[in-house]
Amino acid sequence: MKKEVLDFVVEKSKELMTAPTCSQEARDAAVEAILSKKAEML
Repeated sequence: MKKEVLDFVVEKSKELMTAPTCSQEARDAAVEAILSKKAEML
C-alpha cells in the first residue's frame, strides 16, 4: 500500500474513533485497520 493511502486511512480511522457517535464496534474496527495497515508497511 502506498504511504499516501496509508496516511489517509489512518487519518480517517482516527477521526472515526474520536467521533462522539462512534460505536465501540466501529472504534475497534478502526484500531484494527490502523494496526493491520501499519504491519503491512513493515
